[in-house]
Amino acid sequence: PGILIFPLVFLSRPGVQSLVWPSERALPQSSNASTPVVLVVFDGLPLTSLLDENRMIDRDRYPSFAAFADKSTWYRNATTVADYTRWAVPSILSGRYPRAAALPTASDHPDTIFSLLGSSHTVTVHEPISRLCPQTLCDHGGEGVAHELMDFADTLGVAYLHAIVPSRLEDTLPAINHGWAEGIPPSERPGEVWLKGGEQSRRGQAIAFVNGIEPDDSQPSLHFLHVLLPHTPLAYMPGGQRYGTERNVPGLLEGGRDRWLDDEWAVAQGYQRFLLQVGYVDTLLGEILDQLKEVGLYDRALIVVTSDHGGSFNPGQPFRRVTDETYMDILPVPLFIKAPGQLEGQTSDRNVESVDILPTMADLMRITVPWKTDGVSAIGNLPARPDKTVYYDDAKQVRKFGPSVLDAAYASVDRKLQLFGASGNDQLIPTTSPYRELIGRDIDDLRVTDTTDNLEFALDLHGDFSNVQAENRFVPAHLAGRARWRNSNEPAVVAVAVNGTIRATTRTYRFRERGSPHAWSLVLPADAFHPGENDVDVFVVQPTGPPVLQRAHFSHAGPVDLLSNAAAYGLGVSHEGLHDRKGQGEGSFRWTDGTARIVVPRSVRPFPRSIRVNLATAGPEPKELVLQVNGCEVFEGRVPAGRWSRIFAIPDCGSADETVIDLRSATHDSPEGKLGVAVERVDLLDHPWPPPMAVPDADRRSQIRLRNIERDGATVDSKATIEAIVVNRGDAIWPSLGDLNQENGVVRLGVLWFRPGDTQRAAAVQRVELPRSLAPGESVNFTFQLVPIGAESKELPPGEYEAWIGVMQEGVNWFYLSGDSVRKLRVVHDARP
Repeated sequence: PGILIFPLVFLSRPGVQSLVWPSERALPQSSNASTPVVLVVFDGLPLTSLLDENRMIDRDRYPSFAAFADKSTWYRNATTVADYTRWAVPSILSGRYPRAAALPTASDHPDTIFSLLGSSHTVTVHEPISRLCPQTLCDHGGEGVAHELMDFADTLGVAYLHAIVPSRLEDTLPAINHGWAEGIPPSERPGEVWLKGGEQSRRGQAIAFVNGIEPDDSQPSLHFLHVLLPHTPLAYMPGGQRYGTERNVPGLLEGGRDRWLDDEWAVAQGYQRFLLQVGYVDTLLGEILDQLKEVGLYDRALIVVTSDHGGSFNPGQPFRRVTDETYMDILPVPLFIKAPGQLEGQTSDRNVESVDILPTMADLMRITVPWKTDGVSAIGNLPARPDKTVYYDDAKQVRKFGPSVLDAAYASVDRKLQLFGASGNDQLIPTTSPYRELIGRDIDDLRVTDTTDNLEFALDLHGDFSNVQAENRFVPAHLAGRARWRNSNEPAVVAVAVNGTIRATTRTYRFRERGSPHAWSLVLPADAFHPGENDVDVFVVQPTGPPVLQRAHFSHAGPVDLLSNAAAYGLGVSHEGLHDRKGQGEGSFRWTDGTARIVVPRSVRPFPRSIRVNLATAGPEPKELVLQVNGCEVFEGRVPAGRWSRIFAIPDCGSADETVIDLRSATHDSPEGKLGVAVERVDLLDHPWPPPMAVPDADRRSQIRLRNIERDGATVDSKATIEAIVVNRGDAIWPSLGDLNQENGVVRLGVLWFRPGDTQRAAAVQRVELPRSLAPGESVNFTFQLVPIGAESKELPPGEYEAWIGVMQEGVNWFYLSGDSVRKLRVVHDARP
């Protein structure tokens, strides 16, 4: 019986009941309003981000906001009444203060601008995370809130716990539908809503809103847009190009934790990326206003532009929650109201709250709001409100502030200006950037050395630099990795050059990020790249003395995994028949469902000449696999239960507009359903396969790092295990034995054993297979054991030897004979076990 009773109790709970069995009131009679209305609500846009040193809108960085302020009334002292979207947006639309238990639905908020104007106006609404417009007016595509709730057990489980635990314990639970408070539908984890929805969730919604603005017919229009910008994830340049594919912001704990870690550099980087995204908000506003003018609505429309709440950028402090240290960034929000026919701008420092927006709009339309509001018209003659009210802690707590918070907001603006300057810093490079004096300098004018064994380095996240185009909506500007000096606990400083010029610097964080205590990331300026292929070099600055740059990574037109977010956003790659990724890093993979397809637009890259497929496993047993490119079969055969990697030539066939890759295999049963093969990555390569028998001299360029060896010339025991990283710095594929299936032409790591003083004749030659073929710009990590075996497979006699470790090509030559470097070790060999 309890199994039946508990769900019934849960479903009858106030708030939950309105989700599952929503009821909507009939719309009132027409308001008789005849004014076109445009209401734009940005998400998480603090007033402080827009202001300059004169306490005005920064005209250089945000020209659209400044131009709109010139023609509207700017309520500079406007503040939100709630610090989270779930309560802030309904208050804007209803004119009422928040109720803690209310959800952002028409059932819980029947009185809004939609019910006020729904009978007199044609309604166009874009509300991505709320359902405040009644279903009778707005078609939400059948994806209502109840549908989302019933489909996602984690959110439903939280609500269920709220229904059954004693009231004294309820405060210890996550808030019911807490995701809504962050601007996330209940069916999603923070950030994933935008990664899954791609362009349709933020940029796409804003563009759809702009394109949907048309001239009025006989009935006036109401256009409402709530766009989830500049809310995290931080991924947009001011011009609208996307650069990010990851949802997290280093140093920011979101969700219920909602705070910045105490790392000033991480917060400065987060602020920089946020302000770049505010620049895109300004671009969107300009597009909205231009469209209104184009269709003849701008002059006669009532236009309101505001934000639901702000955000704070202080180390160790909350991002959105109101505290003594954050209220000056979270409460003040931009509020611009252009009355119909208004031609001149005005600035008012009247005490205005977000609940006053709807009464002010009604006053300007000369209609009466038929329900009691907590807000009042900002253009009336009523006495000014004596204080400001804000609801926080999931709208369960109320706090009062004085009638103005502008002085505190201006102090925050001053901190922003100290960090980014007042003008002349279009890319918003923080003044606290490590070795900031390097930015803008040419590599040729600096002292650069090759990497030493004192440095541990990895480049974990990068885009495709081989074909950057101005018209692309993605720019590969986000880089991330790990760096550590073996002899120092101080953060490592990373500098990145594009086409020979240092464009950004960063340092490793003082906290764990992506599982590492030595992680770093940065965003390059959008103008760092030129059309076509770009050379990107990553350096680590030596920790002592004058700046010396150790070349840590050479990323020259490296391939991008077609299964990655970078491929989806940067190249427009689409996938079918693939499950979500499992695991992290190089060992992660995606199962197919037996029939997978990858479509790559041809316009973003030249015709590929070969394809590489890496499988983590075929499953419990080997399977038959068929690989086709543009309908042409390139492989049919049996793949093992273990790891498998192959490169295949692509025949010249198929569409000129796209490259279509099909992977078909048998399946096996699992708890997740039918599974085909586990694909680690798929790459299209611009190089022929098989490659020329001999790698050209100019492409015999490697970078070899021995992670567990402190320096060249170090002494090690024979039979020691070496942790190696090999980077292909040439412009040709280095084929491995597994891919080439023949000895001649295979590229390997080799060890030449010399007796002391005799480097003309090797006492022994050791060959070490590369785990896979290396395309230009790629690296591979692996371990191997020193094996002192000489001629006729006999072990070398005891003694000291010099071991040279370098790259070789079987049947051709050692790379060092063409000028490539080798790593040299002193080896003490003891033949005893």
